[in-house]
Amino acid sequence: MKQRITIAGLGSGSEDDITLGVLKALERADRVILKTEKHGIVPFLKERGIGFVTLDHIGGEDLSPEEALKAMVRAVADAAEEGDVVVGLPGHPFDDKLTLELMKELESPACRTDILPGPGSADSLYFHHLTVIMEKLRAPDGCPWDREQDHKTLKQYLIE
Repeated sequence: MKQRITIAGLGSGSEDDITLGVLKALERADRVILKTEKHGIVPFLKERGIGFVTLDHIGGEDLSPEEALKAMVRAVADAAEEGDVVVGLPGHPFDDKLTLELMKELESPACRTDILPGPGSADSLYFHHLTVIMEKLRAPDGCPWDREQDHKTLKQYLIE
């Protein structure tokens, strides 16, 4: 039977930030491994009864970053020998070196790796920046044109 490892982006840490696809994968998984328990989504996962182990114990002063990365890959590979695994990473999976290392080391005819994206730090920062600009433009002392707009008046620009 082919092993399957799903690498899932957990977003910025807010329960409103996790995608439905990632949440479903975590709920259905035989095994869930989080890179770290030091992430804002952890209380939400516990509340939903999603069991997991973490990779927090790997690293520290004993290992170089490269050695820690290899040890994390080995831990995921060992877990995958017993069934499908979902690996939860903060932000977007491609924001983390572990994703590329897992794909490079474990993708084979016997093991399939899938990616479930989540909003990365760049996405979150961009969205936050956009909302700050919008608030300024629509404020009482902001742009008169922006304050007059609603969904109907902006529809023509969206279509463009």
